[in-house]
Amino acid sequence: MKKIILYIACLLPIVSIAQEKNTLIKGTVDSKDLTKVFTIYYSKATQRKTLDSVEIKDGKFQLVVPMDGLVVSVMMYAGHDGKSLKREDVRDSKGFLVDKYGTDIHIKQSIRMAELSNNKIENEKENYVRYMYIPEADSAKIGFYINGLSPIIFGINRNSIDTSSVEKVNQYKKAVATLKKMDGFIQQKLNYQRKYVKENPDSYFSFLAVEDIARYGKDVNEARTLFAGLSDRLHKSPDAASTDSLINKTLDDRLHPEKVAQRAALLAPPKPLAIGVKAPDFTQFDVNGEAVKLSDFKGKYVLVDFWASWCVPCRRENPNLIKAYQQFKDKNFTILGVALEEKGHKDAWLAAIKKDGLIWPQVADIQNADNEARKAYKVSSIPMNFLIDPSGKIIATNLRDKVLLDKLSEILSN
Repeated sequence: MKKIILYIACLLPIVSIAQEKNTLIKGTVDSKDLTKVFTIYYSKATQRKTLDSVEIKDGKFQLVVPMDGLVVSVMMYAGHDGKSLKREDVRDSKGFLVDKYGTDIHIKQSIRMAELSNNKIENEKENYVRYMYIPEADSAKIGFYINGLSPIIFGINRNSIDTSSVEKVNQYKKAVATLKKMDGFIQQKLNYQRKYVKENPDSYFSFLAVEDIARYGKDVNEARTLFAGLSDRLHKSPDAASTDSLINKTLDDRLHPEKVAQRAALLAPPKPLAIGVKAPDFTQFDVNGEAVKLSDFKGKYVLVDFWASWCVPCRRENPNLIKAYQQFKDKNFTILGVALEEKGHKDAWLAAIKKDGLIWPQVADIQNADNEARKAYKVSSIPMNFLIDPSGKIIATNLRDKVLLDKLSEILSN
């Protein structure tokens, strides 16, 4: 009898360890329409997703969640009539975390509004989010990007701007303004996260804080120091390897300064046509709707000037163009204005021509949203111009103010 008892006692630790690899989600449901729940489990430790589902019986259900690490992310969806998950069911969903202690969930009418209880890790998450909360970010209407578990950051190429339409210019300005606001809040959040890690070395969310510091703080050495200071429990967990790997791969992160520079180079708009290149011919329409070709001016020096009625720098440059035109129009020189106007905005274009006193040929393609001449000359910002010689070759680009007058004087002085 003693041998049997001893044998059972030896088995107990093994059974206990096996049980720790799973946790439970216990659910109660009030709604009669909800007949099934679907779940996706995601383990940070293994970066593996697992699909699961369970029928609801007598207003209750229970899910056994595989635990590969300290915490598993759960996304729960509604299922109706016992059928497979449908697109409309996905709208009724709820995301939450579970640890080895599991959770209870009470669903009244919808999963989205379900109430969690007896969930230790969710309570810890709420404390973590509250610890780093920045009210000013909400006031600036960017709390969504700042006040979650981790900041959500998007990048833009600040060194270029597509001025092909008013809408694109306004979008760019809005994005830059938002990024300027975000930069300060992100640094503030990173400071909170540094403090949190030092004060809470045994918190699972210190993993996330260290990862953010590596990813967004761009300081790998600092992240490694903070990571080294975490508790033995965290270091011995399967999740530790994931955080350690992220720190080591931070230089590959798309938001790291080196990667941003590389991406900026890839995303940069194409350079305008270079000097020495034969100028592409194109057809646009003048103020009377008559077709005009660049080749109609062959044998002359032509300044092809890309501009728009809504472009303030372009309008500011127009007096210089008028001066150049008046000085050299009798020396085999002319200007061909190519307006990059919004589709259907012909009245604004005509008004700008009249107000600025532009007396040289003007063309546009008001009916098309994207001007074909702009694409042919690879123009990504305006004002932009190309000086073309009588043979049709580009001999100068982007001439402004006195530089334009000097260049024309050099070429046409004789």
